[in-house]
Amino acid sequence: MGHLAGDAQLAQPPPHGLLLTGGTSRRMGIDKAQQTVGGIPMGVRAGHALLQVAQPVIAVGPDPGLGLKTISDDRRGPLAALAAGMRHLAEADLCGPVLLLACDLPFVTPELLSLVARQLGDAGAAVPVKEGRLQPLAACYAPLALAAAESQVAREELSMRALMENIAVRRVEPEVWGRVAGPGALTDVDTPADLRAANAASSEAARG
Repeated sequence: MGHLAGDAQLAQPPPHGLLLTGGTSRRMGIDKAQQTVGGIPMGVRAGHALLQVAQPVIAVGPDPGLGLKTISDDRRGPLAALAAGMRHLAEADLCGPVLLLACDLPFVTPELLSLVARQLGDAGAAVPVKEGRLQPLAACYAPLALAAAESQVAREELSMRALMENIAVRRVEPEVWGRVAGPGALTDVDTPADLRAANAASSEAARG
């Protein structure tokens, strides 16, 4: 694992990490993890951020090229992927908090992930908020969230929003996570237009 990020270091032991690289990429039309932002595949960008603060990191879906252990996501969406990943960790006696990061969030930083993990406390999840909406694919989950996630999957209730209603969520508001990350840190890339905009933003940041 890489060094923990600067002044955003976590208390030991670090959380475990799940990198979501699978799914159907229905709106993008092609594999999102391999699409580049700033010349780097999004799966690699997200994986590098997660590797700075989590150990081990497992890809739920294909390895984006980082040599990660992989498990199948069975293409039932992020809730099923979270449940499968947390179950795999639990069966390996890795029962600490879990940082979940989707590969289509290419601007999430190690500092942001570290801050979110520190907010967990006794909640079921610590979830950043963007424009008033929870962002559960860049969040930290307590081990107790596994039972709720698996119960929903068993009922084919595959909504992350429903999970947010079934566990105690600590909201990480922009005024908190904004201390360590810019306003675009939680920008998601779902469509070809989003990808073009992300590359334009990356180019502007590189010039700036």
